[in-house]
Amino acid sequence: MGDMERLTKKNSAGGYELLEGVAPETAVERLAGYENAHQFLLRELEKAEAKLESMRGQGKGRSVAFQQALAEKLYLGTLVERLEKPPKG
Repeated sequence: MGDMERLTKKNSAGGYELLEGVAPETAVERLAGYENAHQFLLRELEKAEAKLESMRGQGKGRSVAFQQALAEKLYLGTLVERLEKPPKG
């Protein structure tokens, strides 16, 4: 892996601007992709939480399947958190 191809750069005021030669439509398409991914992860996290509640209600709180579902929920939660609070820079 490595660095992705950026469409923006940080300006002297601390905000962001498009790199020279990048069409606004290109940036909007990229943003839409990130928004779609974020929305998908939020929905998957919601499903994972509902699955855990259902399993708890069925008395399966100590099962292997419950532990796997919990791990999935924690993983999804971490991904969502990273999207919502990206590192500075």
